[in-house]
Amino acid sequence: MPMYTVEHSYPLTAEQKNQLAEALTKIHTEKFTVPRFFVNINIKDISSEWTYGAGMRNKANRISGQIRWGPSRTDEMLYEIIEEIHAAWASIVGTKGDQGLRAVFIHGSIVASAEKGFLSPKAGADVGYLKKNYAAFKQRADEGDKEFQSLMKEVENREAFRGVVDEAAVFNRTS
Repeated sequence: MPMYTVEHSYPLTAEQKNQLAEALTKIHTEKFTVPRFFVNINIKDISSEWTYGAGMRNKANRISGQIRWGPSRTDEMLYEIIEEIHAAWASIVGTKGDQGLRAVFIHGSIVASAEKGFLSPKAGADVGYLKKNYAAFKQRADEGDKEFQSLMKEVENREAFRGVVDEAAVFNRTS
């Protein structure tokens, strides 16, 4: 559902890219009740592109996040995400000179989406969505899909999803 794009002109190692992807995933899923399964990350080297700030050509590292927007997502939450992204970048990459993160943009622009053939819920409706689709997700996991296996493990173990498994069984018997 969310799509974070990391654009960097400062060279990043494979390990830094992995750490940034993990950090962005963790930040998003801890702020919102979203399974890790749905967090998408794209990391793009823009060192050969012309980037500008204040009308001047510069080297830029920036992160843009496109998320589902809804009343459950406050401005305060979005600013906290931005601060956490800056802190993660500083810890993983650094802040000196061209290492620094120039900008973080959060866009509430995803109004509809689908992941691996399943329509995505509205912002804040993830738990009900997991209950409704639990049987189909479990089937995909049982068929060997590693992403769905990871999703099932998270649903069964994450505090925010407590009760989904039991309630999904009731939901699927009555619908």
